[in-house]
Amino acid sequence: MGGQLDLLGVREGEGGVGWVLLECNVSSLRYVLTIPKATRTERAKVKEAIEGGEELTCPRHGAFHRLSKSGRNWVCQDCGVVYGKWG
Repeated sequence: MGGQLDLLGVREGEGGVGWVLLECNVSSLRYVLTIPKATRTERAKVKEAIEGGEELTCPRHGAFHRLSKSGRNWVCQDCGVVYGKWG
């Protein structure tokens, strides 16, 4: 229909996956994209950063995208993927 998808939000899904919610600005259809959960290598990288006292960043997005706390999890705000536990 010639429309574009607007980002509605990013959510933390069950089992460590991320959900990206999109809506077409012409037809108002909504879509949910599932982002795969973190790999062992990505989780190990975040665990090393936690143990080393470094700033936690998203392994997929790079140095300018910090992880934030969500409950007991470290989550990327841009993809919703869980990369580790804290506490």
